[in-house]
Amino acid sequence: MMSPLVRGALIAALLLLAACAGRGVKPLPPDAGLMSRQVAREQALSTQTTWTLKGRLGVSDGHDSGIFSWDYLYFLGSQQEDLWRKYEDRLTQAGMGRDAPMVAAGGAGCGHHH
Repeated sequence: MMSPLVRGALIAALLLLAACAGRGVKPLPPDAGLMSRQVAREQALSTQTTWTLKGRLGVSDGHDSGIFSWDYLYFLGSQQEDLWRKYEDRLTQAGMGRDAPMVAAGGAGCGHHH
């Protein structure tokens, strides 16, 4: 079972990436060297009985730290079902849906400029 903190972090990361990714974003081409290093890391971790997960999120617009506090990420994870229901309720009240096309607003994907 995923802890609320990890769940909140993943939800926040996905929401941030969805908000900042433009429609024209294309996936990176396959990289055999990168994939082989990832497989080696996964194999090394699979032999461990315990391990610590460390990471740093970064997005293409330059954000890589200080976006959300751990307390806020925990809040998002612990209240995810209620927050999601309220979000969908607001969409319904606005006559929108999750699958409705988004209106393109010029500029950067999430409005942040460096």
